[in-house]
Amino acid sequence: MSRLVLGQVCHWPCCADIRRDPIISKEPCYTICYRVRTLLGAVFCGAVRWPGKGSVIWSGHCHCKICRDACPVALNSWIWLARQNITWQGTRRVYYSSLLVKRGFYLRCCAALFYDRAQRRDKTDLYAVSLDCREQFEPQAYYHYAGRQNWITLHDGLPK
Repeated sequence: MSRLVLGQVCHWPCCADIRRDPIISKEPCYTICYRVRTLLGAVFCGAVRWPGKGSVIWSGHCHCKICRDACPVALNSWIWLARQNITWQGTRRVYYSSLLVKRGFYLRCCAALFYDRAQRRDKTDLYAVSLDCREQFEPQAYYHYAGRQNWITLHDGLPK
């Protein structure tokens, strides 16, 4: 993941919106930009938000059948953050898809939010699609690529 340095200006669309805010714009971009310290995300309707601080531990695309079934898509894109660095704003629901896995969602708009696994008590997987500024998502690899849909062929150079 690339990083901004003190004094460098971020040109991502979400940061441009933030810089137009008369109060927040006085802050240097590196204190609010996802690429350095903070990710911002929400469910489809905006009723549940999540600011997450700290470094992205892992980001990538998963092709496993469980991910495809949990959100009916061809693959899911994830961002791992340290669990203690995520603050939830709004009421979310959880359900246990197995004894070891807890999934979060928002009932009104049926949007998926996160995936917590008992074996990784210190990390939370957030759906990358929930990012406010999705252009900032930088996948590092594909996960369970062998389990992909047979009609998917990817040639983007990411590890599989």
